[in-house]
Amino acid sequence: MDEYVDFMRSYASADPTSMVSMMGSYYSILARYTEFSEKIDAFDESDLTNAELAYYLEVTNRVSQKLLGVAG
Repeated sequence: MDEYVDFMRSYASADPTSMVSMMGSYYSILARYTEFSEKIDAFDESDLTNAELAYYLEVTNRVSQKLLGVAG
C-alpha cells in the first residue's frame, strides 16, 4: 500500500506528459493493490487473539488513513 500511496502522490503532482508515461506503472501497482485488498477482505479475524486482533486493526487503520490521504 505504501507503493500505491507514493505513486498516487507523484501522479497527483505530475505534469500531463508525465502522467501518460506513468500509466504502465499504475497498472502494475494497481494489480498489487487489488491483490492486497482481496487478501485483507478474505482474512478471517475470528481466530485471532486479542493482541493479534489489536495489531490487525492497527495495521488496517494505518492503511486506511494513508489511502484517505491520497483520495481525491
